[in-house]
Amino acid sequence: MPATKHYITGTAEWAKVYEHNKDEYMGKTFFAIDLLISEEDAERFISTGSRHKPTRESEGVFRIKLRRNEDAAEEEWGGPPKVIQEDPDDDSHYIPFTELIGNGSVVTVAFTVYDSKFGKGTRLESVRVDKHVEFGGTRVDTTGIDVPF
Repeated sequence: MPATKHYITGTAEWAKVYEHNKDEYMGKTFFAIDLLISEEDAERFISTGSRHKPTRESEGVFRIKLRRNEDAAEEEWGGPPKVIQEDPDDDSHYIPFTELIGNGSVVTVAFTVYDSKFGKGTRLESVRVDKHVEFGGTRVDTTGIDVPF
């Protein structure tokens, strides 16, 4: 069966979709994003045939994790995904989005489901930022804490 492209909208968490913030595990580098989606969208995701399965976060909310390897068998299958936003001057065009994507941002992702020797593989293709939440990083208020070093 040929590869099929799909789109799904949700709330982004842990977006690591740029060259400077890619992720690494056991010597492999990749780009990844977690997406919180509705139960209806989780069922739609399952219907794509992907071997990845949504996990329940809370009542009616599911999480999917999508990733894209930095290095892949074919050059067009690897590297960072395209990250775009609607052009504020022309809503029929898209322009690159270069800011870090904070948790809580609403995004639409494009992903491909394809045949592999392990079953149906899933590859993140692109991310469209629909509603951006500024990345804040981790901040801890240390006022009044006596630290011995």
